[in-house]
Amino acid sequence: MDTLIEQFGLRQTGRFRGVVNADDVLAIFHHFWVLSDLYYPEERQRLQHAVMDIFCGSTTARGGTVVESSGYFGRNDALKYKDIELYACRDSEYPGGVKLGMLIQLRLLKNRRNRGNPSVPLLNELTTTTDLVPRPKIKFTERRDVPSFCLIKAILGLAFKDDAFASQWIRDPRDIWGVRIPARLQSVPIEWAEDWKEIPLLRRTVRDSIGKIYTSPTLTSQFNQMSTWNRRLGRSFGMKESFEFKMLRRGAAETLPGKSPFKPTFKLYPF
Repeated sequence: MDTLIEQFGLRQTGRFRGVVNADDVLAIFHHFWVLSDLYYPEERQRLQHAVMDIFCGSTTARGGTVVESSGYFGRNDALKYKDIELYACRDSEYPGGVKLGMLIQLRLLKNRRNRGNPSVPLLNELTTTTDLVPRPKIKFTERRDVPSFCLIKAILGLAFKDDAFASQWIRDPRDIWGVRIPARLQSVPIEWAEDWKEIPLLRRTVRDSIGKIYTSPTLTSQFNQMSTWNRRLGRSFGMKESFEFKMLRRGAAETLPGKSPFKPTFKLYPF
């Protein structure tokens, strides 16, 4: 190996890989929502960009798990409504109140696309039979401390815009928090309409015959466009490094149990 390094003059230093922490993300989102005047072809795209950042920072998921990956261009496969389960739960802090919960199934994991279903057949080595083993789902609970970090509220905004709820009685956010939970239950599911279950949550803009821009009813957002917007946001914010979704993933991974908290040795922004 040393011979190859000397023969071809290869570098032995690794490329710098930026990591963000919670304070960085809070500052970036304050700039995104309050200070920046970045252009988006439609206002829904601004919210979808925020959802993408929150999702990657909350789950350590790759961007190609949420929107159409550049490696699978043209397949229109991304996170869909059917992958999201929404629940109205009893609020232990406020008796009689409702707190929202959500489960998300990631189908498009790297090297396991469409094999991350709730139950998959696995060989039981003890009985030599094939058992259906449930796969874990990512759990979210409603955040009230920093609403801009709440993925549930952001997804609800998109769902109300799409009118994606099965119940005819859910047409306004107040209808969600006004759900009555029977005394025998701790939560009740909030179902999506059948027509929307196969529709991607994050969708890109298209033009009609006269040039008007609107959000496509069926075509998913693409990773290349989202990544471009993220780098543009980083430049607007003043980051020294290119703002990539991987930085959010690394920051989330640093806080996983069993790992030491991330101690930043650099600043991503000049102030």
